[in-house]
Amino acid sequence: MSISQLPGREWTGTNQQALNDEFERLLTAFAGETTVELDPPSSATALGHVANAFGLTAFERGLLTLCAGAQLHLGLSRAVAEAAGAVTWALAHDLLPEPHWSAMSPGGTLRRWHLLELGAGPVAHAPLHIGERMLNFLVGVDELDPLLVPLAARLRPAGLIPASHVAVADQIARAWADPTSPWVAVSLHGDDEDGRLDVAWAACAALGLEPFLVRGTDLPAGPVERDLLARVWTRDSLLSGAALVLENDLTEVAVGGWLERVNGPVLICSRHRAGGSGVVHHEVSRPPAAEQRHLWRSALAEHHADDSWLETADVLASTHRLSAREIVGCTRLTAKADDPGELTRTLRAQLRRSDLDGLVRVIRPRARWSDLVLPADRLELLHALADQVRTRRVVHDDWGFAEKGGRGLGTTALFAGEPGTGKTLAAEVIARELDLELLHVDLSAVVSKYIGETEKNLRRIFDGADETGAILLFDEADALFGKRSEVRDSHDRYANIEVSYLLQRMEAYRGLAVLTTNARASLDPAFVRRLGFIVQFPFPDADHRARIWAGAFPDRTPTEGLEPRVLSSLAVSGGAIRNIAVAAAFRAAAAEGPVRMEEIAWAARAELAKAERTAAPSDFAGWST
Repeated sequence: MSISQLPGREWTGTNQQALNDEFERLLTAFAGETTVELDPPSSATALGHVANAFGLTAFERGLLTLCAGAQLHLGLSRAVAEAAGAVTWALAHDLLPEPHWSAMSPGGTLRRWHLLELGAGPVAHAPLHIGERMLNFLVGVDELDPLLVPLAARLRPAGLIPASHVAVADQIARAWADPTSPWVAVSLHGDDEDGRLDVAWAACAALGLEPFLVRGTDLPAGPVERDLLARVWTRDSLLSGAALVLENDLTEVAVGGWLERVNGPVLICSRHRAGGSGVVHHEVSRPPAAEQRHLWRSALAEHHADDSWLETADVLASTHRLSAREIVGCTRLTAKADDPGELTRTLRAQLRRSDLDGLVRVIRPRARWSDLVLPADRLELLHALADQVRTRRVVHDDWGFAEKGGRGLGTTALFAGEPGTGKTLAAEVIARELDLELLHVDLSAVVSKYIGETEKNLRRIFDGADETGAILLFDEADALFGKRSEVRDSHDRYANIEVSYLLQRMEAYRGLAVLTTNARASLDPAFVRRLGFIVQFPFPDADHRARIWAGAFPDRTPTEGLEPRVLSSLAVSGGAIRNIAVAAAFRAAAAEGPVRMEEIAWAARAELAKAERTAAPSDFAGWST
């Protein structure tokens, strides 16, 4: 029990009176010839709480009280000064009942848990001091030791907690509430960083414990400093009913040795399972779509309970894997908004992930279906792909397909074709249609020559995309998803491990992953079998090239005498046509005139030169320049 749980002003007065009575009783011992008799204090007082929590003997309790009185009681302070100059074991031996030398042992309760500090000199005559933390506690001021204040922060109360997380917190509380069992360290692992902290708070709140958050990276490096910290924390935990919530960013070896010295309630929060003997493990993952929908409705109830907002929230629940705190934070930021679309925009800003810098590039999708010039059957496939992502909540959640297992819940598509045939453009169109971010994966940054680094990069990418619901675009995916090699050395073995890891993440990914390749034949058949959609982007024929040329220039661009049908004789891809159109526009702007066939011909020859291709007579057949 913490003194903070006891009644306020009334208890403070009663506690101080009881402590003063103890001081007065000790004062009489200085005038008498016999030791003073000390009755056990009430457990409702701070001194009684300390005595019970640490199992103090009568002599240890009296010694602690004597040190406190030497600072708090004027008469006792004078008596101690006249008798010995300071409280010492020798002085206590003459005044207090049942003295024992073990009270002065470094491993004894008083010194081990820093209830008292021993000064310099022979042990029997060395001055004994009570620290500020213990002194404050005895008079009713319950604050963490100054050593802990820079490291430990009170864990803020949880708001909405999904039912699955409440169940985990209840399991922890029931186990800790068993009076026959010692405190058992609990490992909270999983991908919900906020959820882990909320579970820790809820478990502590159920037992009246005060959770304090300490980051593993803030722990001191030296063994002496770590040992002191462990002892002081254990003491304060017993004093105040404090629970240690450790965010573990260090290795198990670095943290585990320190935790073995800590007694009391401990929760280790990390993405992966914490090691150590006797640790109980609980997984805390981001809530599934059904729970997210419930959280959204609860969070929106105060400000936006109409159907349009709830429908938007349902879409976000099916496309994002959010924590309860992220959902609550988004609804608070949009409390005064009128447009339900503000939920999506606000959430996107909240989830901007700086840890993906250098691995992905965020593409703001602007392209529309009208910008795609493809055969009808390919467009039909692309529409079906977008529809599958849009309706996955219905199929997975409402119709129960998600209950058959987490694998295969995502949607994966392969866009194959020569460069410039519209693969990236199609991904952008789908992203705009679904109102999702498009994350272009920089494969040169992902694939590493160093063993294991590629897998780490892939983990960061999928974890980030899984949280935000973004579409992943792996451009030129054959560099990463190529055929698995025969194992000739350690690099080959790790390359195969990376492919296996990739396949595993692809199967579990709930979002849309769009992969593009210029060489479909180079892809691993095992990977291809797992693809939901394969769309072949053909090199555009003359009719398709004419349509692309017809839409190549924005309406505001001044043009003169352009003939899309004639321009279509130039056998280039749609991407090349767009490059030529932009270059021609700049040339026309520099000449302060409209875009004409002459500017396009110049830009076309420059584009062909870039590809080291010599223009054939048929390329410019019928062009009047």
